[in-house]
Amino acid sequence: MIDAVAEKKFLLLKKRLDALHYVQPFSADSASLVERLLNDLIKTTEGFQTLKKANDELTTTANKTEQRLEPLKKEIRLVLKENNDLHVEIMRVKEDLELKESKWNNTFKSLQDDKTDLKQVIHLKDINVSKLQEEIFNQRRKLELLIKKQYLGHGKGVENVPPEYRSFVSGTPAKNS
Repeated sequence: MIDAVAEKKFLLLKKRLDALHYVQPFSADSASLVERLLNDLIKTTEGFQTLKKANDELTTTANKTEQRLEPLKKEIRLVLKENNDLHVEIMRVKEDLELKESKWNNTFKSLQDDKTDLKQVIHLKDINVSKLQEEIFNQRRKLELLIKKQYLGHGKGVENVPPEYRSFVSGTPAKNS
């Protein structure tokens, strides 16, 4: 027979199971097992309730955090769009700059070529001027000799040389009177 303490324990266990709507019959021999299972069930249920409460709190916190993040996400989208627009503008400006730089380089090269050509023209002009000056000098000498022969060769003096030719004979410019 079951002693009074065990029977009291059995009846208490039965009441606890009835309160939880477990009305299936069991014997006093399995009371110890049923009690352990009930205690494990209660601990598991309490653990589940604790975890459910923590999960609910985390979900609430996550929702609040998500709501606080929404303006930041919107700002990030705007900043990304602005960044992309700026990148496109930078690329356009860079292309324009490269095009202008290429144009200026071509213009500079053309001007350098023109400068070289002009230096060559100036050099050729200087050579021609030197030749012309030498030719003028030679022609002047010839003219001087001819004038001297014409006017001084027959015993005539410098005073007989016409004023426009005196510079060739005397080496001084003629005076216009």
